[in-house]
Amino acid sequence: MKTISFETANSYIKVFDAEKDQVLIYPNTVREAPIENFTNPIPTYEVEGVAYQAGIRRGFSTSSSKGPDRYQTHAFYVETMIALAQVVEDGDTIIAATGLPANHYTKTIINDLKKRFETTHYVKIDGKEKFFTIETLDVFLQPLGSFFYSIIGDDGMKRSNYDELMNADVLVIDIGFGSTDLAEISLGQLRDYQETGVAMSDAYRDLFQAIKQRYSGRNIETATIHPLQLEIETREKTSFQYGGESYPIAELRERVFQRTATDIIERVSNEKDFSKYDKAIFTGGGVDALKDHLSNIKAPNALPILNAQEANVRGFSNFSRFMRTAKQSIHQ
Repeated sequence: MKTISFETANSYIKVFDAEKDQVLIYPNTVREAPIENFTNPIPTYEVEGVAYQAGIRRGFSTSSSKGPDRYQTHAFYVETMIALAQVVEDGDTIIAATGLPANHYTKTIINDLKKRFETTHYVKIDGKEKFFTIETLDVFLQPLGSFFYSIIGDDGMKRSNYDELMNADVLVIDIGFGSTDLAEISLGQLRDYQETGVAMSDAYRDLFQAIKQRYSGRNIETATIHPLQLEIETREKTSFQYGGESYPIAELRERVFQRTATDIIERVSNEKDFSKYDKAIFTGGGVDALKDHLSNIKAPNALPILNAQEANVRGFSNFSRFMRTAKQSIHQ
């Protein structure tokens, strides 16, 4: 049976279909579809009778709450359905795999997610209905995805370092938009997990305040902008456009990101002694954003991880398939 993994994260949606070797990543932003569209056509996704557009840069809503009730919201359901509908085939029955951040990784939330999603779902894409059934939803601790990705390949088979990492003490530092999570793994077993207090959303809030202070007296001073909008509109850019004006931000961003990287490492170091671990895995979208600043201060036992933003979602799928293959072998 096909396995599809997804992350309906605070910042970006990630979906992975191993069978097609397909990864979708786009901003977790939606809005109701307009009455008429006069520009390039944007796909519409109808969920429970309401049509939406996804990955919108401005004028969006998002289920970016840090509270545990986020997973019960209609917005979270809509965002997840839009994501899955883009990769499943009409009539598919699938195994789905996802992850939860450390402060939401509870039996109650896991059971609520399984109860809500293990059923048949209907989504219309540009007016054409598609249905699919989630037979089983596997829910993992979010940073474990990167540990799984480090030991299990996209083909569902063991990587060459499987035995090494399964016999090691490993710390995973998952720097996300809404939270930075830690997972402590010893001899292949999860021993501890927790959230630290700094994430990339804090960096973008600080950056926006720095922009307003630097350019006081201009349009930006009275603006209110969601941190995710600032991230989307300044990614790989050196200026921010607002109210018909351009605001150079490169120097401000470098300063804020350096402070954020230092703060994250200090907070992690206050909780965990890097020197006691055989490997420290730095992962999450924040690693890509902060890579120039983390390279000077991260632990000497750091394990470089490729595709840091994709590692968790790939790992959920890889380990889900690996587990089932192993169970089948035992029962044969």
